[in-house]
Amino acid sequence: MYDSDTISTRSERLDAISVLFGGVCVAVIACILIGLRTVDTFRPDGIAWTIETDEQTIDATVDSGAGSIDGIVSSVTVIAPNVDGGSVAAIIASLALLTLAVLLVISCAMHIAWSFLRGRFFIEGTARSFEVAGGTIVFAPCLLLSLDTAGRNGVLQALDIVGAEPVHPTAAWALLPYIAIGLSVILIGTAFRRGIRLQRETEGLV
Repeated sequence: MYDSDTISTRSERLDAISVLFGGVCVAVIACILIGLRTVDTFRPDGIAWTIETDEQTIDATVDSGAGSIDGIVSSVTVIAPNVDGGSVAAIIASLALLTLAVLLVISCAMHIAWSFLRGRFFIEGTARSFEVAGGTIVFAPCLLLSLDTAGRNGVLQALDIVGAEPVHPTAAWALLPYIAIGLSVILIGTAFRRGIRLQRETEGLV
């Protein structure tokens, strides 16, 4: 039996169940997509990588030659053979980290939902889940950018391309939303910890 003060409402229970079900579905879909990305990256002829190019017009066919279009391209996917072992290791580590980070954030969200479903809000586990999820959202993209940059540099070196930018500016700017979201989630965890202390102090006065 739940305490009347801690029982979740029917709407809250439905929301929590939806998060649990959605978390499992998202985890499965994420693993499938990362698996497809891995297969697409490691090809028999070498490492496939998309790199930024100078904008230029192209003529291309579509639908197996059924039609043709004119357009402007700013990136291209290349196949690089003989990429050095360090860069290959960085690419593998990037894919592994991406999988771990996605599953970790989903697990934290599911744990929070499960805690709410049980009517347990201000507990250490809930606060910790917010902090772990927020920290993952902040730091994982930064590490992924570093690993992907190492992989990209190895691909460019295998293609005898020198003088490219170490990190594309747009890639660095893309980290800002993740940092903002992650810090917000960490602050929610901090608020829950304050709620835990307040709850203990209140119980001590009773």
